[in-house]
Amino acid sequence: MTGHHIEVFLRFTHPDGTEAADEAVGFLIEEIEQLGIVSLAHPQASAAPAGSRSSGAEIYSSLILGLAGAPAVRSLVLLAQDWLARRNSGTIDISVGPHRITLTGGTDKARREAVTTFLAHLSDDAVGQGDE
Repeated sequence: MTGHHIEVFLRFTHPDGTEAADEAVGFLIEEIEQLGIVSLAHPQASAAPAGSRSSGAEIYSSLILGLAGAPAVRSLVLLAQDWLARRNSGTIDISVGPHRITLTGGTDKARREAVTTFLAHLSDDAVGQGDE
């Protein structure tokens, strides 16, 4: 993470194929554009990499985002969580530096706690680097 630019990797896993994954992420991008985005890259969707936790049939579409500070990252995580709950399908993996969280549709206490912990780690890193 740097002073004004936090690089975030987001991967959406979808069981219905590359086209469905890219179409779904297109809708997510429309919502993400409302955040403090510095940069956005959307590499072509492909099969999940060998050794990943997904089954061989799962497809993913990824985004590489540059966000303007920790509040934008928090907003992204909460937006992704809400977006998945509305879709009720798929999985989103979000990585910021060494920190990673996997979000799925629906709501439960364990997921809320995981989001809170993930955001707390990011906040601790931002404070340690003087980037609140």
